[in-house]
Amino acid sequence: MNTSQALVVAAVVVGTTEAKTIKSGHAPAFRPVLGGFMLGLFLIALNAANDHIANLFGVLIVVSAILLNGIPILTK
Repeated sequence: MNTSQALVVAAVVVGTTEAKTIKSGHAPAFRPVLGGFMLGLFLIALNAANDHIANLFGVLIVVSAILLNGIPILTK
């Protein structure tokens, strides 16, 4: 996983979280953006330790973000 892949993972997580928040009628918040930044830093650090584990962890995070946040977006 390189830096751009970590950025895509963080963008998917933040984007789906913010879309769910906006779809539910609330104002966008800054906390998911800060969490996405921390997630990106964590993935880059994990990549330095082991590239394969960082790739698998990134896929796990994207799938879980889509499952948790995507279903409420699509049902309304």
